[in-house]
Amino acid sequence: MEPPPPQSIAVVASAGIGDALLMQICAHRLREIGHQTTLFSDPIHSLSDWFPNARFAPRPTTDTLTSLNTFDAILLQHDNSPLARQILQLPKPTYLIYGAHDPLKHPPLRPSLDFLCSKQICIAQNIQSACSALFHTPSKNDNGITPLPHLIHRKFNTRVAIHTGSSSTKKNWLPSRFHKLQNKLIQLGFAPCLVPTFPTLSELASFLYESAFFIGNDSGPGHLASNLNIPTITIGSSREQLTFWRPGWGPNRIVYPHPFFNKTKLTRENWKYFITTNQVLINFLKLNQNPDNLYLGGDL
Repeated sequence: MEPPPPQSIAVVASAGIGDALLMQICAHRLREIGHQTTLFSDPIHSLSDWFPNARFAPRPTTDTLTSLNTFDAILLQHDNSPLARQILQLPKPTYLIYGAHDPLKHPPLRPSLDFLCSKQICIAQNIQSACSALFHTPSKNDNGITPLPHLIHRKFNTRVAIHTGSSSTKKNWLPSRFHKLQNKLIQLGFAPCLVPTFPTLSELASFLYESAFFIGNDSGPGHLASNLNIPTITIGSSREQLTFWRPGWGPNRIVYPHPFFNKTKLTRENWKYFITTNQVLINFLKLNQNPDNLYLGGDL
């Protein structure tokens, strides 16, 4: 099938840092094949120097929604938000990427306009597949990120960037165990460093790009580190959740509780107590020994 003729496409990401980096995969590929794309996302603006060929705009609000009418089409990461539902009411062809599809609350899937993600592969691979399927073009796992020229990749070869937060406390491993992990890494000769709060994402990206490793919860900084080809450890509540949401660029290992603890609501809600410091450390050491080996294990 022939690709559609060049057009202007508004690519609307969900609110997170990771969402913006992921949807930029589509925006970048569509620009490569001749479309004019603008990624609508709030956090990615301060990374504009890292995407020299991209065009960004603030995420639409109810008051600015009509600005999307100037585009020929819209590509929307459907997140079930009120904003997403409002965008679907605009008189524009709208392509949808569904993370999940519930027939009771979503309209039937449209074969040529909707893409339903597979939970068996990571979100980055899904976005790549969505771009290929919806726009009939070979795609790749590339969003056009370009490191600043004065930086040196993994310059600090023992620095382990540790990020203890995320968008929700429910997604966070225990702070006390992060602290124990930090002490164990020091004993092994590494230089673990808690990721500070930077004024801009560009400064965070610079810090991550020159670090040797990243360890953290399922979070935007984890996706950013992976996007910069930094080997990452991602800690989370279950294999199923992390298989889908793990960072999908650089080498990555996921760490989650043994499946036994996923059987009841009580144990699922308290997942963070069932991941030991040694479990994370073992996965880190395996990543360090063979950072080019993408492995999705963790129930040690």
